[in-house]
Amino acid sequence: MNFIDEKQAQEKGRQSFLKTLSELDGDVSIVRTKVKKLIADFTKSQENSSVELSSSLNRGVEIHRKVLCSLHKASSQGLLEPLVLLNKFCQTKGGTLKSFTIAQNNITSTLTILTPFINLEATLNKFKQDMANDEKLPIVITQSAKLSEYRSKILLKANESQKEQLAIVFKPLDDFEIYINSYIWKMIENAVEVAKKDPAALGKISRIIERIESDPGEKVKFNLAKGVEKRLEWLLGTDKLDELAENTHTAISELNFVLEKIVPQFPESYQLKSFCISTYRRKIESAIEPHLTNLDKLRQSPGLLVLIFQWISEYGDAIKSLCPGATEEVEIQVLFSKVKELMPDFLSHMENLLSEWINRALRAHISNQQILELAATNDALTDTFPEEMFSAINQQLGFISNRLTGEVLIEVFRVCSGRLLSQQKKQMQQIQDILNQEDPEIQIPSFCLSINNNQRSSKHCLELQKFCQSKFNDPFHKERIENLYTQVHKGFLNLCIEGANYMALSMLISMTKETVSVLFTKRWVNSRPVSLAFGTVEDFDSDITKWLASDFYVRKFRKKFFELFLQSYLERMIQALRILNNTNYESMLLPKLPVFAEDPFIKKDIGALLGTNFREIVYRDKFEFMDYSNKFDIGFNCDTFFSGLLRIKEGGDLEPVLSAISPFITNGKDVVNAIATVLTGKVFR
Repeated sequence: MNFIDEKQAQEKGRQSFLKTLSELDGDVSIVRTKVKKLIADFTKSQENSSVELSSSLNRGVEIHRKVLCSLHKASSQGLLEPLVLLNKFCQTKGGTLKSFTIAQNNITSTLTILTPFINLEATLNKFKQDMANDEKLPIVITQSAKLSEYRSKILLKANESQKEQLAIVFKPLDDFEIYINSYIWKMIENAVEVAKKDPAALGKISRIIERIESDPGEKVKFNLAKGVEKRLEWLLGTDKLDELAENTHTAISELNFVLEKIVPQFPESYQLKSFCISTYRRKIESAIEPHLTNLDKLRQSPGLLVLIFQWISEYGDAIKSLCPGATEEVEIQVLFSKVKELMPDFLSHMENLLSEWINRALRAHISNQQILELAATNDALTDTFPEEMFSAINQQLGFISNRLTGEVLIEVFRVCSGRLLSQQKKQMQQIQDILNQEDPEIQIPSFCLSINNNQRSSKHCLELQKFCQSKFNDPFHKERIENLYTQVHKGFLNLCIEGANYMALSMLISMTKETVSVLFTKRWVNSRPVSLAFGTVEDFDSDITKWLASDFYVRKFRKKFFELFLQSYLERMIQALRILNNTNYESMLLPKLPVFAEDPFIKKDIGALLGTNFREIVYRDKFEFMDYSNKFDIGFNCDTFFSGLLRIKEGGDLEPVLSAISPFITNGKDVVNAIATVLTGKVFR
C-alpha cells in the first residue's frame, strides 16, 4: 500500500484501529490475533510511507534544480545580449556623445560666468551693500576680482568693434574697481579708527592686499603714513604749549596703540614697527621745535617752563621705552640740550614758588600775646604753621609730579628738600631770637611752641618723603629720595633738641644774677645759689610738661639744664681759684655763656672760702645737685664728683672727677686738668 505522505498512513491506521475496537465483543483470541495483525500492518505501512516520502522529496528537489538552471541560463543570456549591443553602439557613437558632454559643460560654465554680467549694476550694488559687513568683505573682494578676471579674458578674445561695445558694458565694473580700491586703502589710512572697532578687520584686509598687490608692504606704509600724518597735524598743530604737552601725551598713547593693535595684523616683512615709530617721532619732535626758538620767553614764565619739562619728561620716558638707544642720537640730543638749558631757571622758579608759600605761612605765625593766651590753657602749645607750610608744598609737588617724571622730577624734589633745609636755618635763627628776649614768661612757652611745631614738621616730612617715593617704581630713585628727605627729617628733630637746649640756657641766663654769679663769692656761703637754681627750674617744669607734646623733650630740657649749670659751676670755680693762685691758666674749652652781671671775685674772700668752710659748702652743693639728679633721673654721680674735687685739692687722683663729668661734658679731661691746676697751682696735662 502506497501513501502520499505520513499523515495519510496515520489516518489509515486509525481507521483500522477503530474497526478492530468495534469487534472486541467477540472471542478474545480472535481479538488478539486481529490486534497483532493491525500492529504488523501499521508498522509495515509506516516503513513504506517513510521510503515513499523520501523518494518524493528527492524528486521535488531535482525538479526545482532543473527549473533554476533554466532560469539562470535564460536570464544571463538575456542580459548579455543588450550589453553586447550597447558596447557595439558605444564603439561607433561614443565620440559624438563625449563631444556633446564637453560642449554642454562649457556652455553651463559660460552661462555661470556671464550671469553676473546680465545685470552688472545690480550685481555691483549688491557687492557694495555686502561690503558694510566685515564678514562678507573678503567674499565681495574675491568675487569682484573674478569678475575683473573674466572681463580681461573676454576682452582678450574680442575684436576691435566688439571691444568698444564691451567697454560700455563693463563701465560699472571699472567704477567699482576704483571704489573698492579706494575703500581698501581708506581702511588702511584710517587704521586707528578701524582697529578701535575691530583690529581683526585689518588682518582680513591685509590678506586681501597680499593677493591683489605686487608690492603690498610699501603701499601699506604709504597709506598708513598718510593717515597718521593727518591725525598728528591736527593733534600737534597748535601754538599753545599746554595743548601741545597734553596732545603729545595723546600721540604717544596712540603710538603704543598702533604698535599693539595694528602692527601685528600685518606681516613682519613690512617692518611696520620701526616705520611707525620713526613717523610719530618725526612729527612730534618737529612740533616742539618752534617752541624752543625763544628760550628767553620761556625763562620768564614758570608755567611755560613746567609745560616744557612736562613735555620732555613724558617724551623722553616714552622714547627710552620704545627705542632704548634713541636718546643717544644726535638729533634728539640737540633737542634735549635746548630744554636742559632751561633747567636752572625752572628750578629757581620752583624754589621761589615754594619760598613764597612758606613765607606766607610764616606771616600767619602767632604773636607773643597769642602764645601767652595759649599758655594759659594748660594744653600743649601748637599753631598751624607746619600744616600750612607742608600743605602748600604738597599742593605744588602734587601739581608738578602729575606732569613731570624722571630726573626732572628728582631735581624738583631736591629743590624742595633744599628749601626746607633753608627754612630750618631760619627757624634756628628764630630760636636764637627767642633767647634774646630775656623774659622767661614768654621765652619758655615760645620754645615749647617751636619744639612742638618742629616735631610735627618731622612727621609731615616723612609723609612727604613717602609721597615723593610713590612717584617712582625704581628702588634706586626711591633710595635717592629717601636720602634727600632723611636729612630734612633729622633737621627738624635737631631743631626740637636745640629748642630744648636753648630753653634750658634761657632759664639759666634768667637766674644767673641770683645763682651762677654768686658761686664762689662771699654770698655763696649763705645764699644757697644751687638750691635756688634747681628750685626755679622745678617751678617751671610742671608748665613745660604740659606745654610740650612729647615727654622726650621735657627730659632733654631737664638734663641740658643740669649740664649747663654743672659747667657754670666748674667754670666759676676755675675762675675763682685762678685768681687766688695767681695762675695764668684759663680753660677755654667750656662753652661761653652770655655776659652775666657777676659778683666780682675778691681774692681775700676766696681765700677765706678755702678755709674751714669750703668742705662744708661743697658738700651742701653736692646734696642739692644730688636731689635734682635723682628726682629727674639725670644719672650724675655726685658723691664721686664732689669727693674727688676735695681730694684733688689735697693732691688726690683726677680720675674719679673725670669719670663723673665725662657723660655731661665732652671735653671733660681738659676741664678736670683746669680744675686741678687752679686747686693745686700746678699745671696738669
